[in-house]
Amino acid sequence: MLALDHSRSMGLPEELDDGIVDQLETAMQSGDELEAWSARESYNAMIDGGGRKRLDTLKDAVGSALDGALGGATLDLVTFAGCRGVRRHGDYSPARHGDLRAAIAGLAPVPATPLTEALKAALAAAREGGASRVLLVTDGRDTCDGDPCAAARAVGSGIPVDVVAIGAAASLGCIAEATGGRLLVRRPDYPLDAAIAEASAPEEADPPCGP
Repeated sequence: MLALDHSRSMGLPEELDDGIVDQLETAMQSGDELEAWSARESYNAMIDGGGRKRLDTLKDAVGSALDGALGGATLDLVTFAGCRGVRRHGDYSPARHGDLRAAIAGLAPVPATPLTEALKAALAAAREGGASRVLLVTDGRDTCDGDPCAAARAVGSGIPVDVVAIGAAASLGCIAEATGGRLLVRRPDYPLDAAIAEASAPEEADPPCGP
């Protein structure tokens, strides 16, 4: 089960330091109108500029996982961006992974991050389809008045959610913790393709007890 963020911040440059993004997003919420305006202008200019974006890296990293550990899996896909933009695409058997790649390739940045509703949709789809885990890739906090931590706690640990965080790790760890999943944070020395590959790898079985 894949849940992929394509909110507007996924249009930020891939090489942009996460600390700078946090500073700008905090300033954009400032009560100082001039500071907020200046931060928004800088933020939007970086999104509208050229170069490789976070979303480009996400697409390539998922593609690499489909070439590897996920290649033989039937996968459901939920994508999210815009407060009414949570979409469940349905199941993709290995024979339809070309269609899955095309659906992911077609994603474009859209303002707002409905993380809570996306989490609920992904978990509902996982229960319905019998998926054992959810792989959630996102770069931000919920900006649609939701509380993903509360949603994760309400569900509990029935279906682990492995969260691959592109920044905003402090606000995303609660999802993994509440569901029994893992939090994997992209860093300069731990790129997104490595994080998604680790999250996609089959879990190792516990060693047998006793002699």
